[in-house]
Amino acid sequence: MNVVSSPAIDARGLSKNYAQVCAVADGTLQCKSGELVTILGASGCGKSTLLRLICGLEKPDHGQVLIQNRDVTAMPPEQRPVNIVFQSYALFPHLSVYDNIAYGLKVTKQNSQTIRQRCGEIIDLMQLTELSKRLPENLSGGQQQRVALARALVMRPVALLLDEPLAALDAKLREQMRAYLGELQATLGITFLMVTHDQEEALVLSQRLAFMHEGRILQCDTPETVYRLPANLLIATFLGKMAFVPAQIDSDGNMFSAFFDKPICLQRNLPAGRITIGIRPEHVKLHKTNSAEKLEVAVNVKRVDFFGQSKLVTTVGVDQTILCAWLKADQPIPEGKLMASWEAASMLIFDDTGQRVSW
Repeated sequence: MNVVSSPAIDARGLSKNYAQVCAVADGTLQCKSGELVTILGASGCGKSTLLRLICGLEKPDHGQVLIQNRDVTAMPPEQRPVNIVFQSYALFPHLSVYDNIAYGLKVTKQNSQTIRQRCGEIIDLMQLTELSKRLPENLSGGQQQRVALARALVMRPVALLLDEPLAALDAKLREQMRAYLGELQATLGITFLMVTHDQEEALVLSQRLAFMHEGRILQCDTPETVYRLPANLLIATFLGKMAFVPAQIDSDGNMFSAFFDKPICLQRNLPAGRITIGIRPEHVKLHKTNSAEKLEVAVNVKRVDFFGQSKLVTTVGVDQTILCAWLKADQPIPEGKLMASWEAASMLIFDDTGQRVSW
């Protein structure tokens, strides 16, 4: 899939207030043509409002929305070359699958031949041929979602906006539809902008991930970068599991913490002051004897959670800090007291304001 440089969606400094509540503040986001971008954040962070500002269902107090370099800020939703799919799907209950899909084409007064051709193409693509005469009430959740997607895509939008599209599905169907969405976007090559509070969805589907909190986008980068190098403690806490250890750096660069039984010299140029160390489970090793690693602590196993091919071992240190480690499902856990170790380079360090420090 080719991704060109000009943005399909260009949101510039959008803001939206409801009474005394700021829903979106300085909402700035670009989505390239053919790109799949997700906006990730907790419920109430403003991600759905940002989506509604882009598609025209809400008017911004400040800022601009450009679609393919055309300012559409003042345009009503029906005149913008984007379509949106909601969590509820919003299908017309009295219309068949075919008539639901054809609705937008009929409203825009397309001729009957165009309607038949485009509906036929999208119904084949979405594998809905055998369901075309059914009413929405006779469809499963996944089938209803495919109809909602078809109804939006048949209009051939520049971009498709998806508001929590998988939230109403059970876990197994959610996983299947997640894969389907990714394959569909790759096949069509159009821009997808999706909002979700599910970190796994965002990590698996996105080419870029925008993390939002209290109306602001705090970081926007590839999923791997946001996961491995979160901009601050808030993002690190939201994405995946991580142990957080308070510590102090002195003027000589030594690190002190109740988590360790001795000062640690990191031999890196870190400013003196309070810090927080972040340690991911995938970087932690468990063993009986002391290792060659500079960073290790004595721990006791608190709990083991089985995840099929792997298991998550939750341990507790002498200062009651919780530290987790991923092991293979068939890997035995030594009995009694263990040592947990990790490489210094795998740690994340955050300053006293919560911002990640490069080191």
